Amino acid sequence: AGFARFARFARFERADRRVDVRQALGAVDVPVGAALQDLDAEEVAVGGAERARLFMPRPAYRFREREGIHAVPGVAAVGENPPYGATLHYVLPGEAPTTEEAESGPAPKLQILDAEGGLVHELEDLPSGPGLHRVVWDLSHAETPEVRLRTPPEENPHLPLPEEGWRELSDGGTFSLLALPGTYTVRLEVGERVETRELEVRKDPHSAGSQEDLETQHALLRRLVAAIEEAAGRINELEWLRRQLLDLSQRLQDLPPAPGRDLVLERAQALGGELRAVEGRYFDLRLTGARQDSLRWRRLLYARLVYLAENLQRSDFPPTDAQAELAEVLLAELAGAREAQEALRQGALEDFNALLRDKDIPHLITDGLPGDSEDGD
Repeated sequence: AGFARFARFARFERADRRVDVRQALGAVDVPVGAALQDLDAEEVAVGGAERARLFMPRPAYRFREREGIHAVPGVAAVGENPPYGATLHYVLPGEAPTTEEAESGPAPKLQILDAEGGLVHELEDLPSGPGLHRVVWDLSHAETPEVRLRTPPEENPHLPLPEEGWRELSDGGTFSLLALPGTYTVRLEVGERVETRELEVRKDPHSAGSQEDLETQHALLRRLVAAIEEAAGRINELEWLRRQLLDLSQRLQDLPPAPGRDLVLERAQALGGELRAVEGRYFDLRLTGARQDSLRWRRLLYARLVYLAENLQRSDFPPTDAQAELAEVLLAELAGAREAQEALRQGALEDFNALLRDKDIPHLITDGLPGDSEDGD
């Protein structure tokens, strides 16, 4: 009975795509609708494949959000949508595992490339054991970098940092650009073996927006993504500088009085104030993550960039005049913050490091700061 229920949904477009899925039931999750005509029964079974294979994916639809349907919990008519995006299937060679021991063999790498061969997204945490695997690309580009705050909030210096040594920025978050309708390349790399398949991303058939509308929207979104990435990187840089400055000041205060110590502490305090002034252009330094933050403090540059990008991407239409005008205002504001930060780096920061070198004190690291990317900690 269980197979009969399954078989009602296992329908293929052509007769030559039919396979006897009974041989695979219980061994793998059968990729209904994928190009299974190339898959032998031995390859379906876990451990049966002799080489890594990437199968031709079905077209993926770029569906847009619809108004949610409210219902009483537990009603039989309420269903659950499948994962959003493009469903991808690949098979890895090897013997079927008999225990829960660590998986061996080269880790697979699965990338999505655009028509020009540029990297759109690289899927993470892929299944790497022998057999057939199913993963889903959510049709998005890579997320913008995460902002990591390494100093306590203003007016609440008593709040401790988490064990990781940083806290999240509560206003803004990250943003992922949605891929345009078009043809993409799925690239599977396992050791020295590489396989590629084409993937078609289609526009939502219910959307009234045209391809031209989407491309106009996408062009502005790419500018906003670049601005969000730059702002996040600059905040992370400022946070690392302020963290170093705080640690240096605490160390000096714990040491016995020495010639020049008071001068260094005085200059460190002044530099800290300048760093906070520049960073305060991006977000309110008093944010703690409390629920009432959004009522207490106004939203500044970084969160406004993310908010504009999120709202622009909620439809398939080109930017409104107001959205386009606001984007230019925010980009100009970012340019001003960039100019102020670079002037600080080349002025007061360089002068402070010169003072530290003169006093034989380790200077602040200003280039190649850790933590500016996901691999930094």
